Amino acid sequence: MEEIAGQKPLITRRLRVEPLSQLTQTLAEHYEKKRAHHSIDYPKIYDRDLRRIFSADPKHHRSPMAAAFLRRNPRQDQANRFQVDRRVSADARFRFDDMIGRCRELKLRAVGSERQLRMEFIVLLTAKTVHSLYSPSRRQWLAL
Repeated sequence: MEEIAGQKPLITRRLRVEPLSQLTQTLAEHYEKKRAHHSIDYPKIYDRDLRRIFSADPKHHRSPMAAAFLRRNPRQDQANRFQVDRRVSADARFRFDDMIGRCRELKLRAVGSERQLRMEFIVLLTAKTVHSLYSPSRRQWLAL
């Protein structure tokens, strides 16, 4: 500390925060640039399965977005509630978020019976999670 005592600091300017009135990009654009910069990509391995459940056909443009459909928790009755329980493995939670992100990128739409779509998605998520848990590359980590 004694070597630098009395010396002028190398960085003398402060970070300037732009006033809100001067901002030219939306928050979505900001995060899209940030995601592109940090190369956060959702795995494309789910594409075939997600397209089997949801639709990318332009004729369904009025149907709800698949990503929003999956994020939503219906409040009708307990039997029809769909949510990925936080107690489920972190692997399933991670896959769920990846699949939702990929649905958003592919601009998939939820077309058809809500109950059927949810059931098909739960089966897909379960199958992918079980497959990863019991794949040969992870076998050494399973406690028997």
